[in-house]
Amino acid sequence: ELQKEVERTIDATYDLALYNKMLAVEYIELEMYGPALDALRKAIEISPVNRVLFYYAGVCCAQMSASIPEQVEREQYLEQAEFYYKRAIELKNSYVEALYGLAVLYVFEMNQPLDAKPLLEDVLTYSSSNTQAMFLLARVNVQLGDVEAAVDLYERIENTSAIDRWHSRSSGQ
Repeated sequence: ELQKEVERTIDATYDLALYNKMLAVEYIELEMYGPALDALRKAIEISPVNRVLFYYAGVCCAQMSASIPEQVEREQYLEQAEFYYKRAIELKNSYVEALYGLAVLYVFEMNQPLDAKPLLEDVLTYSSSNTQAMFLLARVNVQLGDVEAAVDLYERIENTSAIDRWHSRSSGQ
């Protein structure tokens, strides 16, 4: 009898984590980042090794930072976003979305393009045709004064796009 109760409690706790994740995703789709972050924090309390929860929490904190007028509080959200993205990457170093999200945070919010560069290079290691990462890495290269590397990336983007267009036509799409 006790074993059955333990199993019911475990199932209910798992369902609660899943509920909070699903709720957060719905909130995110509606751009309701504060309530989404609250739900994600509850889910993380239950499942602290779920990389997807940390990724979404990073997204929420980054979005929340943009709406904060006070510099100190804004920076706190950015630091939290950085923490959540880093934790997601720590849990899976090939997590492309988290690598890219952290790179975007570094480039556009924290003015740390040098920190973004290796993240974007990792994204392209795991997802070689990721044109968003290529565009952002080209921008970073320009910011860091390596225009030649940026030009190489723009050529790579053009070639990748041409191949994608060819595949689309040849598959009848």
